[in-house]
Amino acid sequence: MQTQKDNQKTVLKKQIDFLRLIHPFLNETMYHTECIELRVIKRQANLPNYKSLNLWRTDNKSLEYYETFLNKINNKPVCVYYSVFSFDYNKECYKADGKPFQKGRINNQNSLYTQILIMDFDNISEEEYQKQKDIFKKLDIETISVFTGNGYQDIILLKEKVYDTKILKSFTDLLISKGFNVDPTIIDPARIMRMPYTYNCKAFDSKSKNYSEKPKAIRTYIKNKTEKRYPVSEIFDKINMLPDKNKKTTKIKSDSELEDKLISFPALIEFKKIYPALENYNIPVAIKNMLMSTREGYRNKALLFLVPYLRNGLNLDITTIKKILSIWAANCKPQLDVQFVKNEIDRLLTYDFNKKAGKYDESMKKEFGALNLKNKKDVYKKNEGKVIIPNKIFDLYSSLSDCSVKIYFLMKVQENLKNKSSWTTDELLQFTKISTSTFYRNIPHLLDAMLVEKIEMNRKTGQPTTYSLKNCNLSKGFTIFDPGTIENMVFNENKKLTDGEIKLYTYLYYSTGSNGETWKSQETIGKAINKKRNSISEMTDSLSKKEYLIKEIFVGEDNKPHNRYIINYMSSSSSSSSSLSVYY
Repeated sequence: MQTQKDNQKTVLKKQIDFLRLIHPFLNETMYHTECIELRVIKRQANLPNYKSLNLWRTDNKSLEYYETFLNKINNKPVCVYYSVFSFDYNKECYKADGKPFQKGRINNQNSLYTQILIMDFDNISEEEYQKQKDIFKKLDIETISVFTGNGYQDIILLKEKVYDTKILKSFTDLLISKGFNVDPTIIDPARIMRMPYTYNCKAFDSKSKNYSEKPKAIRTYIKNKTEKRYPVSEIFDKINMLPDKNKKTTKIKSDSELEDKLISFPALIEFKKIYPALENYNIPVAIKNMLMSTREGYRNKALLFLVPYLRNGLNLDITTIKKILSIWAANCKPQLDVQFVKNEIDRLLTYDFNKKAGKYDESMKKEFGALNLKNKKDVYKKNEGKVIIPNKIFDLYSSLSDCSVKIYFLMKVQENLKNKSSWTTDELLQFTKISTSTFYRNIPHLLDAMLVEKIEMNRKTGQPTTYSLKNCNLSKGFTIFDPGTIENMVFNENKKLTDGEIKLYTYLYYSTGSNGETWKSQETIGKAINKKRNSISEMTDSLSKKEYLIKEIFVGEDNKPHNRYIINYMSSSSSSSSSLSVYY
């Protein structure tokens, strides 16, 4: 419900700004399949049933639909909700009785991912709510607070897309275990939450506990706002530091006791200032404890742990490692000589470490906290939404089929987006959208190149055949691609590329490297990707027409005309184009 005094354009802008903040993919113009739902729940029986609004993006056309949507419900006693998770609109989902779920509505089967954590403080006093907020402030966690008419809903923005459909249950359970007065029903991915800058009209609903014979619509709004985003693991780590509600043994009696067990909250905040080189890494709390202060008796163990962790776990260069551990040496109690630590780093790095960290024994666990680095993937400096392709694959392009390259890139996109690196044949066919015969004709190329591993069906257990991405040696470095660009090349009806064009475009992008340009003949490029020179010429013309390349003619130092191709690609962190150059 909106009153006449509300400015429709202003309401529209505020709601759109909010949705873009909690669902960043709505800002993307590249091809994607996920959408969100805005659901209308009527609060009077005589009203029509309103169809949900689905949004894939927030371009001008979508905003027109949104405005029409608002006009239909203006001045009507209805409540509007948004989906916390994005979902697959086209997925067919069925209830337990065999009936299909309503099209355009999120459910537990079609939900995909979320980029927020949500908590509902319902029917709570202002004083109690502020006490709960103060705890988050001490933890250095900023939230968006939405006044809902009967309480508050607080939102934490996440840096990454979380595909774990149980994340809300895990989060709510954790909050309750720490004594937060939150709604225990916020647990499923089909969850919808009240939209700010609408009206709470439960007082009009005779079936609601808030029903009134003289109902009034309550305006909802954002009480405070933030754009700060967090890794999901950091949020869980910080909240886990709080004492459990029903565990007296974990209760911290004083700041001094807290310092004995873990870093105090201000110290965790200070960590970012002390170690700016680690700001963009997701460092476990136990390792933060170690870096903030290591006392005598643990300094040698810590050094033997940290050197391989920084080198292999975070893939840092020697200069950065020395800089970090020089700061650590000064934080030790008593302090360690910085030059001694640097010499030890040089000595330790002469050993061929193959693990992501050094030994972490029980005494260290008691001193710094629990730590589990097993079965984790390599950690790299964060570049949210990016796909890391090992440069090794480009050396294999001459022996790989065009389609196998496309399959590999799509597998890497899925690995990035869903944190998954193993799939059944049916799953691969679903997201690559190729035929069964095409798949079986091309997957051997990736198996022979040892880029993919096949695990045969186990008939005894019923486990189907699966294909897994193998961990590649990154000694030759890696090239970062945008997942939206990869999907655009494959699925965009207007600008999709042939398999050969994908192979050429990705090779050219790789070839430009950190310098942003490369000088290669079409013959050289053809040999690298197993194509004839005239094919390279034809494909570059096609890439130019599809706006993946900009073709220019220039006169070189030899006074002869040459071709220069500017590679266009989109950065996921902004809407601006970046350019790399290839010269023929």
